[in-house]
Amino acid sequence: PGLGALLRVVSRIRRGLVPAPGTPGHWPRGESVLPKGIPMNTRPSTARPPLAMIDHEADILTTLAERTPALRTMLLAEIERATLHDAAAIPRDVVTMNATIDFTDDANGSARTVQLVYPADADFEAGRISIMTPVGIGLIGLREGQSIVWPDRDGRERRLTVTRVEQAPQQQHA
Repeated sequence: PGLGALLRVVSRIRRGLVPAPGTPGHWPRGESVLPKGIPMNTRPSTARPPLAMIDHEADILTTLAERTPALRTMLLAEIERATLHDAAAIPRDVVTMNATIDFTDDANGSARTVQLVYPADADFEAGRISIMTPVGIGLIGLREGQSIVWPDRDGRERRLTVTRVEQAPQQQHA
Protein backbone atom coordinates (compact mmCIF):
# COMPACT_ATOMS: atom_id res chain seq x y z
CA PRO A 1 0.00 0.00 0.00
CA GLY A 2 1.12 3.52 -0.74
CA LEU A 3 1.37 6.57 1.48
CA GLY A 4 -2.15 7.69 0.55
CA ALA A 5 -3.66 4.43 1.76
CA LEU A 6 -1.71 4.63 5.00
CA LEU A 7 -2.85 8.20 5.60
CA ARG A 8 -6.48 7.26 5.09
CA VAL A 9 -6.09 4.45 7.65
CA VAL A 10 -4.49 6.87 10.10
CA SER A 11 -7.40 9.26 9.65
CA ARG A 12 -9.91 6.47 10.33
CA ILE A 13 -8.00 5.37 13.41
CA ARG A 14 -7.99 8.94 14.73
CA ARG A 15 -11.77 9.11 14.30
CA GLY A 16 -12.28 5.77 16.05
CA LEU A 17 -13.52 3.95 12.93
CA VAL A 18 -10.88 1.17 13.17
CA PRO A 19 -9.12 -0.44 16.15
CA ALA A 20 -7.12 1.93 18.30
CA PRO A 21 -3.38 1.56 18.91
CA GLY A 22 -2.56 -1.27 21.29
CA THR A 23 -5.73 -3.23 20.47
CA PRO A 24 -5.92 -6.45 18.44
CA GLY A 25 -5.62 -5.79 14.75
CA HIS A 26 -3.48 -2.68 15.15
CA TRP A 27 0.24 -1.95 15.30
CA PRO A 28 2.10 -2.02 18.64
CA ARG A 29 1.82 0.85 21.10
CA GLY A 30 4.26 3.66 20.64
CA GLU A 31 5.02 2.95 17.00
CA SER A 32 4.66 6.01 14.81
CA VAL A 33 1.83 6.08 12.31
CA LEU A 34 4.12 7.85 9.87
CA PRO A 35 5.85 5.55 7.39
CA LYS A 36 9.44 4.70 8.12
CA GLY A 37 11.88 6.66 6.03
CA ILE A 38 10.08 10.01 6.23
CA PRO A 39 12.65 12.39 7.72
CA MET A 40 11.51 14.02 10.92
CA ASN A 41 14.16 16.74 10.94
CA THR A 42 11.61 19.43 10.05
CA ARG A 43 9.87 19.04 13.41
CA PRO A 44 10.51 21.88 15.84
CA SER A 45 12.93 20.98 18.62
CA THR A 46 10.90 22.09 21.65
CA ALA A 47 7.79 20.65 23.25
CA ARG A 48 4.64 21.71 21.45
CA PRO A 49 1.19 22.51 22.85
CA PRO A 50 -1.77 20.17 22.42
CA LEU A 51 -3.79 20.58 19.23
CA ALA A 52 -7.44 20.10 18.30
CA MET A 53 -8.69 19.63 14.74
CA ILE A 54 -11.98 19.01 13.01
CA ASP A 55 -12.00 15.42 11.76
CA HIS A 56 -13.10 16.15 8.18
CA GLU A 57 -10.55 18.99 7.92
CA ALA A 58 -7.84 16.56 9.05
CA ASP A 59 -8.89 14.22 6.22
CA ILE A 60 -8.64 17.03 3.65
CA LEU A 61 -5.28 18.16 5.04
CA THR A 62 -3.97 14.58 4.89
CA THR A 63 -4.80 14.50 1.19
CA LEU A 64 -3.12 17.90 0.68
CA ALA A 65 -0.02 16.63 2.48
CA GLU A 66 0.22 13.72 0.02
CA ARG A 67 0.52 16.25 -2.82
CA THR A 68 3.04 18.57 -1.17
CA PRO A 69 6.32 16.74 -0.50
CA ALA A 70 8.14 19.78 0.87
CA LEU A 71 5.72 20.25 3.77
CA ARG A 72 4.34 16.71 4.09
CA THR A 73 6.28 15.74 7.22
CA MET A 74 5.38 18.89 9.11
CA LEU A 75 1.67 18.70 8.33
CA LEU A 76 1.35 14.96 8.94
CA ALA A 77 3.13 15.30 12.28
CA GLU A 78 0.62 17.96 13.37
CA ILE A 79 -2.35 15.88 12.21
CA GLU A 80 -0.90 12.83 13.97
CA ARG A 81 -0.65 14.59 17.33
CA ALA A 82 -3.99 16.42 17.17
CA THR A 83 -7.12 15.37 19.00
CA LEU A 84 -9.86 15.12 16.37
CA HIS A 85 -13.38 16.42 16.98
CA ASP A 86 -16.63 16.66 15.12
CA ALA A 87 -17.10 20.21 13.80
CA ALA A 88 -19.97 20.84 16.21
CA ALA A 89 -17.83 19.87 19.23
CA ILE A 90 -14.66 21.86 18.61
CA PRO A 91 -14.21 24.92 20.85
CA ARG A 92 -14.64 28.32 19.17
CA ASP A 93 -11.15 29.47 20.20
CA VAL A 94 -9.38 26.77 18.16
CA VAL A 95 -7.71 27.69 14.87
CA THR A 96 -9.60 25.84 12.14
CA MET A 97 -9.73 26.25 8.40
CA ASN A 98 -11.20 29.59 7.27
CA ALA A 99 -10.84 31.08 10.76
CA THR A 100 -9.40 34.57 11.17
CA ILE A 101 -6.46 34.58 13.56
CA ASP A 102 -4.60 37.33 15.37
CA PHE A 103 -1.12 36.17 16.33
CA THR A 104 2.24 37.59 17.28
CA ASP A 105 5.63 36.55 15.98
CA ASP A 106 7.96 36.90 18.94
CA ALA A 107 11.03 36.84 16.66
CA ASN A 108 10.29 40.35 15.42
CA GLY A 109 7.46 41.45 17.72
CA SER A 110 5.01 41.82 14.86
CA ALA A 111 1.29 41.25 15.29
CA ARG A 112 -0.64 39.92 12.31
CA THR A 113 -4.21 39.12 11.41
CA VAL A 114 -4.69 36.39 8.81
CA GLN A 115 -7.36 34.03 7.57
CA LEU A 116 -6.20 30.41 7.28
CA VAL A 117 -7.40 29.01 3.95
CA TYR A 118 -6.88 26.15 1.52
CA PRO A 119 -4.25 26.76 -1.18
CA ALA A 120 -6.72 27.72 -3.93
CA ASP A 121 -8.09 30.57 -1.76
CA ALA A 122 -4.73 31.97 -0.63
CA ASP A 123 -3.98 35.64 -1.29
CA PHE A 124 -1.14 37.00 0.83
CA GLU A 125 -1.97 40.64 -0.01
CA ALA A 126 -5.56 40.11 1.19
CA GLY A 127 -4.38 38.44 4.41
CA ARG A 128 -5.43 34.91 3.41
CA ILE A 129 -2.57 32.49 4.08
CA SER A 130 -2.50 28.93 2.86
CA ILE A 131 -2.47 26.03 5.27
CA MET A 132 0.34 24.73 3.04
CA THR A 133 2.86 27.25 4.41
CA PRO A 134 5.02 26.81 7.49
CA VAL A 135 3.03 29.49 9.38
CA GLY A 136 -0.29 27.95 8.35
CA ILE A 137 0.77 24.50 9.53
CA GLY A 138 2.10 25.99 12.77
CA LEU A 139 -1.18 27.75 13.56
CA ILE A 140 -3.73 25.02 12.74
CA GLY A 141 -5.22 23.48 15.86
CA LEU A 142 -3.84 26.00 18.37
CA ARG A 143 -6.13 27.75 20.86
CA GLU A 144 -6.19 31.38 21.92
CA GLY A 145 -3.29 32.01 24.29
CA GLN A 146 -1.19 29.08 23.06
CA SER A 147 2.28 29.51 21.60
CA ILE A 148 4.37 27.26 19.43
CA VAL A 149 8.00 27.39 18.40
CA TRP A 150 7.90 26.76 14.68
CA PRO A 151 10.30 26.96 11.74
CA ASP A 152 9.83 29.62 9.07
CA ARG A 153 10.55 29.13 5.35
CA ASP A 154 14.28 29.58 6.01
CA GLY A 155 14.32 27.01 8.83
CA ARG A 156 14.72 29.59 11.61
CA GLU A 157 12.56 28.85 14.63
CA ARG A 158 10.01 31.48 15.62
CA ARG A 159 7.59 31.63 18.51
CA LEU A 160 4.04 32.20 17.28
CA THR A 161 1.36 33.12 19.85
CA VAL A 162 -2.36 33.05 19.01
CA THR A 163 -4.11 36.02 20.60
CA ARG A 164 -7.58 35.77 19.00
CA VAL A 165 -9.56 33.33 16.86
CA GLU A 166 -12.72 34.26 14.98
CA GLN A 167 -14.52 31.44 13.21
CA ALA A 168 -15.92 32.01 9.72
CA PRO A 169 -19.72 32.50 9.85
CA GLN A 170 -20.43 29.08 8.31
CA GLN A 171 -18.06 27.49 10.86
CA GLN A 172 -19.49 28.58 14.21
CA HIS A 173 -18.44 25.77 16.55
CA ALA A 174 -19.35 24.89 20.13
